[in-house]
Amino acid sequence: MKRAEVFWSAGEYMMKQGYYDIAAFNFEQAVQLRLKAILLELTGDVLKTHSIRTLLDAIGEALGRREEVRKFIREHRNDIKALEDTYVETRYEAVVYKDYDAEAIRKSAKLILDFVEEFVRKNGEHSKVANQEDEKEVSDDKELPQVSSSDKGGM
Repeated sequence: MKRAEVFWSAGEYMMKQGYYDIAAFNFEQAVQLRLKAILLELTGDVLKTHSIRTLLDAIGEALGRREEVRKFIREHRNDIKALEDTYVETRYEAVVYKDYDAEAIRKSAKLILDFVEEFVRKNGEHSKVANQEDEKEVSDDKELPQVSSSDKGGM
């Protein structure tokens, strides 16, 4: 999470300095790293992808709420696509970003981060309760007495 925060701060700094392509890249990286950190926290694993859609979908799956995330993805497809395009354009192509381009990317990144933070906060609690109930069922099973052959009437 710390690295995501550093990329976000770097993006803000680069905006002020007029390095709009680098600012946009940093905002995209902040989103990507935050989503990966959340996945790591939820599943213990990280997907090796740069696709924000794939990362969001995996978070929805990890919380058992994939359709809710897919609805968000459909509704904000353009924002997500703009961020994904930014990763490629700012890293591999000589695309010139203007201040309004970087600001649009910042807003898209913030929209996604705000959604995922609220989604995980709200649904992560449900997931924790479900996991605790599953663990209780497993521990209850362990507490069942074992029946020996002498208890079965000498079978």
